[in-house]
Amino acid sequence: EPSSVAKPKTKKPAETEEVSENLRSDVLKNIKGNNFKSLEYYLDSKIANNERLTTKMPNEYNLMYYTISRTTAKKYKLSYEDSQVKTICEKLLELGEDLDTAGEWGITPVFQAAKSGLKLTFDFLVSKGAVIDKVVVTNIAEGSVPFSVSILDYAKTSRSPNKAIIKELESKGIKSVAGQQSSNVSTNDKQMKLALNAAKNYSNLPKMGSIKSTDEALAIVDNLIKTI
Repeated sequence: EPSSVAKPKTKKPAETEEVSENLRSDVLKNIKGNNFKSLEYYLDSKIANNERLTTKMPNEYNLMYYTISRTTAKKYKLSYEDSQVKTICEKLLELGEDLDTAGEWGITPVFQAAKSGLKLTFDFLVSKGAVIDKVVVTNIAEGSVPFSVSILDYAKTSRSPNKAIIKELESKGIKSVAGQQSSNVSTNDKQMKLALNAAKNYSNLPKMGSIKSTDEALAIVDNLIKTI
């Protein structure tokens, strides 16, 4: 019995690629739709139509990073399987998405795949040449002090680290950089931000806007430590 779903129409090979201005936002909407079969069909139709993504702007998502990070985060409703995420990444690459463009906090798709424990997706990105031997300066929480992480460090921050990914990274000679603070932040600025972040965890403190100096912030934290 013939399938009720029509196959994407293909253009002649001689035709040139077409860069679509709205394709990135349209793909993002379809990823958020959380229906793999529908998304796969949609992406296939765009590939067959020779459409290509525009270059990612600073305020836009790397679509592979978005898919990987939202699939494993509990507060989001995406529920793609590892094999499905791998397929989505394959098709996004065909559409022209960049392999190593950072998403939020300077994290690239392969870094996020390592943390998310998506082994099939991780292996695919590595096979395509994703950079795994660099150190990323990230800023995980707003207002926190920038610090350095290797992909090995990031993989280990998962609540359920994927041992196979960690073993593979170690076998490739990837080392931990142990969360070293970024050297482009002054010592006083580091102290101030660390103190403020620690202080924000307590509800019985003055409003953060009223804290004007590093010494004042450190004194508050010091007093908190004495009460623990």
